[in-house]
Amino acid sequence: MITRALAQMESPASSESITALLQNAVQLHQAGRLVEAERNYDIVLKQSPEHGDALNLKGLIALDLGRAQEAINLLMRAVRAAPSYAPAYFNLGNAFAAADRTDDALACYHKACAIDPAFADAHLNAGALLEKLNRISDAIKAFRTMVSVCPSDARGYRNLALCMVKSMDRSTSDNRDGIAVEALTAFDRACALDPADADAQFEYANLLAQRGNHPNGVIHYETALKLRPDWVEAISNLGETLRKDGRFDEAVAMQRRALTHRPGDQIILTHLGNALVKIRAYEEAAEIFRGLMASDPDALLPYINLGNVYRESGRIDDAIATFEEALFRVPESYEAYGNMSATYAEQGWWAAAYIVNQKTLSIKGADAKAHVNQSLIALALGRFTEGWPGYELRFDVPEEHMPRRPTPPPYWRGEDLAGKSILLWTEQGIGDEILYAEMIPDVIACGAQCVIACSKRMVPIFARSFPETAVVGYEGSALGVMGAERFDYQSSIISLGIYLRPDFQSFPRRAGYLKADPVKVTSLRARYEALAQGRRIIGLSWRSKAVKGQSKSMALLDLGPALTTKNIFFVNLQYGDCGMEIAAARERLGVDIFQDSSVDPLSDMDTAFAQVAAMDLVITTSNTTAHTAGAQNVPVWVMLPFGKGLLWYWFIRHQTSAWYPSASLIRSPRVQSETPWWQEIMEPIASRLAAWTQSSAEIQNQSTK
Repeated sequence: MITRALAQMESPASSESITALLQNAVQLHQAGRLVEAERNYDIVLKQSPEHGDALNLKGLIALDLGRAQEAINLLMRAVRAAPSYAPAYFNLGNAFAAADRTDDALACYHKACAIDPAFADAHLNAGALLEKLNRISDAIKAFRTMVSVCPSDARGYRNLALCMVKSMDRSTSDNRDGIAVEALTAFDRACALDPADADAQFEYANLLAQRGNHPNGVIHYETALKLRPDWVEAISNLGETLRKDGRFDEAVAMQRRALTHRPGDQIILTHLGNALVKIRAYEEAAEIFRGLMASDPDALLPYINLGNVYRESGRIDDAIATFEEALFRVPESYEAYGNMSATYAEQGWWAAAYIVNQKTLSIKGADAKAHVNQSLIALALGRFTEGWPGYELRFDVPEEHMPRRPTPPPYWRGEDLAGKSILLWTEQGIGDEILYAEMIPDVIACGAQCVIACSKRMVPIFARSFPETAVVGYEGSALGVMGAERFDYQSSIISLGIYLRPDFQSFPRRAGYLKADPVKVTSLRARYEALAQGRRIIGLSWRSKAVKGQSKSMALLDLGPALTTKNIFFVNLQYGDCGMEIAAARERLGVDIFQDSSVDPLSDMDTAFAQVAAMDLVITTSNTTAHTAGAQNVPVWVMLPFGKGLLWYWFIRHQTSAWYPSASLIRSPRVQSETPWWQEIMEPIASRLAAWTQSSAEIQNQSTK
């Protein structure tokens, strides 16, 4: 800024001696020899009292030395001497800011920007001061202006993103996702312009992790750590994000690394304990939380975490006792009641879970997560009129990362749809898209003009199944910024349940509502029949990759009793890499399970639908395969745990599905802490499968006579 002053500011006519003095003063100033520089500026000002350069630069020295009022006086004289010189207004703004005269400071920054619209530092300081004053919306405007006039300056994008993050915390769920998209875009631009900005990389990673984009969050934490290898917060945050991304061993290693820099840190120890639970190192995790309890007996969180260690390890009595101890210490603990309710639900004690969660709500009635938990219990119990409205708060639970499309248009609240247009958008996973699409025909039957926004993988299936509608695909957070102003209404397809599924009688028992490509079905069926050589064709799937999928999954070999049934041609429907499990089944059980390399559900859902449609029967756990079969009216046996891992839409004790008439629900009879949930249903499934195969063979023989 000193060099810029001499280069741009016009001074009154000066003698050669003044010019020499000024140049010498500037050299001293740049060298940090402020006292000597100030002495030379004083000599200049004695000879030329309104010398703009000297006034401006001496004002800078006064400001640097903490003499704000003197700096203000000098810089006010400087701007009077050169009213079109932007840097003098900028420096005066800084002096006013140092004196806490914020309105005057902002006026000077704005004047500097008016004179020089591309004055990046003036825009930057104005935005930073507005942010400091908690005028976040005004700060956002300032930084938006900065990035428009200084598009190559990474600082504008980074500060815009940081202000957008603060704005998110104050916004409603209706517009939070749109704000997040802008913040992510700004961070991305900041990091592209200045990859060496470790702070920007760190903050970008924080937002990505907060929004559930854990893989990219990991990338930017790792970038920040390359720039600052010993940054403890980045190390620990990376570990926590790895845990949430399912990379549990790496998460543990990262938290141990963080502890080497900051031994005994309670936050890092807590993160380490939670990561250890995921690799089933339960005793080490418990020891960490017991140690935290001993170091701070009044702290509540270690009790909650220890209770959850017991809960995850199957020590249910110890878990409940620990939550009870937490309540003894903090009688109105929302966390203790909430986790106790979750523990009861995982045991299949639904009524107890419901009652305890009511206490949670009485303590923290505005908490969205508690309302969502209560709504899921109510829905599982078939209390639809209570459950559906409460589930609308899912968008307000930060850790669920559920984007909600902003308004306009307004959300549909049950109004008459005849002659109206409505945008129906999907959410959550592929299985949820398939399940809740069951209600789309009801909307079409109301006479509405429908456009369906779904994940790109589901576009061909929805387009074929609902030809009266237009179908568009989206990816990730793009849903939140899709233009929809031309519609009369919009709705998530899940939210349709409030008005279309108020009770069990309102489920129409459709014989399939999604359609596979008939050409693909015929081709796949012919291929499998040729390989089966008269045997029945059964598709298998046994695990879920969802966040909570472990509790409703099993290994392929766990299906052993069923796999050894005669006269069956088994086809693998399980998505992901299954080669080792299929090889183990061949080696240990002598069973060949056909792996069709032409089908990949993760990249081509349309062909995966056709593959399922080509089956005589599907046997699966609760995952996308179950929904794919049920939605097409393909016979499917769905194996379900009793408590933990049981999703609400399978309800309780029902042997058939309200959503899928072709589905038969095979439930584990009770929670088994010592044995896996599926162990007690395997022999009955094998017997049932043998009977089904025999019956199918008899029917086939009769049809050929």
